[in-house]
Amino acid sequence: MALDTLDSPATDLKTAYEVLCRGCEIKERLGLTAVVCVFDQAFYAKAMEVFWKEQSKFKGTVVNMMGGFHLLLMELAIMGCRFGDAGLRDLAIQSEVVAEGSIDSVLKGKHYNRAVRLHKILHEAISRLLLDDFEVSLSENNYGMLNGQKTVLSKLKLNICQEEFERVVVSKEIGEWETQFETYVSDMRKMGRILQSSG
Repeated sequence: MALDTLDSPATDLKTAYEVLCRGCEIKERLGLTAVVCVFDQAFYAKAMEVFWKEQSKFKGTVVNMMGGFHLLLMELAIMGCRFGDAGLRDLAIQSEVVAEGSIDSVLKGKHYNRAVRLHKILHEAISRLLLDDFEVSLSENNYGMLNGQKTVLSKLKLNICQEEFERVVVSKEIGEWETQFETYVSDMRKMGRILQSSG
């Protein structure tokens, strides 16, 4: 159920108070034990100020911050804050993936499509460098495994379909290659040459 429009600024604590009161009214009118109010980041901060001051009045009200999309925007902003000055800003501009006039908004998570595109391209570039380094590190004993993997993938290029893709994914050649690559990545993490994934 949507609330009626309030003609007052979202930055005002009185507005947050009124919204929470209306949420309680809806809860009582419908005979619910709880009501969930979902807000964006800015309004959530105001609503929580009000909620903490009068928790007994808003009993049964769950104040929730944002949805998945907004949380993703926050995660993009965190990555931008952490890695922006560590070279991500310069990399994005010099590679012409993001225009200089847009980079600040991208790193703050304001331009979702541009930010996701930047991170996808960066991930692919780093993955390719890692794969190249892996292939160089292979000993002569593993060249047969590497050649087998390349042969299987070359055949897939000639016949790209779901059935062929599923056959290739479970093939012995790809399985051996994947095991060797995972071992290589694990060793690189132990040596501190690549960051530990948080996922």
